[in-house]
Amino acid sequence: MSENHFTMDDVKLFHAIKVKIEKDFKEKLPYHNLVRTFCVNDHELRHGFVHFFGQSIREYQEQLRVQYACELMRQNPGMSVLKIAYDAGFNERSTFYRAFGRLLCMAPGEWRKQNKKHRKTDNNENDFL
Repeated sequence: MSENHFTMDDVKLFHAIKVKIEKDFKEKLPYHNLVRTFCVNDHELRHGFVHFFGQSIREYQEQLRVQYACELMRQNPGMSVLKIAYDAGFNERSTFYRAFGRLLCMAPGEWRKQNKKHRKTDNNENDFL
């Protein structure tokens, strides 16, 4: 796989990797597991994913987790933020708050308050961004 030239097989490979990440976003997903599963080297995995999707695997997984956390807060208004963080795949409260703040520019509690007042009627999973 060349940096400047990707084949249709490369396109299929990286879409399969993305599907795997989407399926297992709540789990710890070490790069070496993806490398072994998809028979690519670490460099190809990291750079190819950024090339195709515009963000790192970690950033994408974090985005999926925050998105899921927002859905949990919508569906379970009484659930604690810590429980939501763990259910979304974050191992620590501080990691969750950092990711949430980086992606949404506010704390989870603030997001929850704003979305209580302005509940959306549709279930578009990208509404949180």
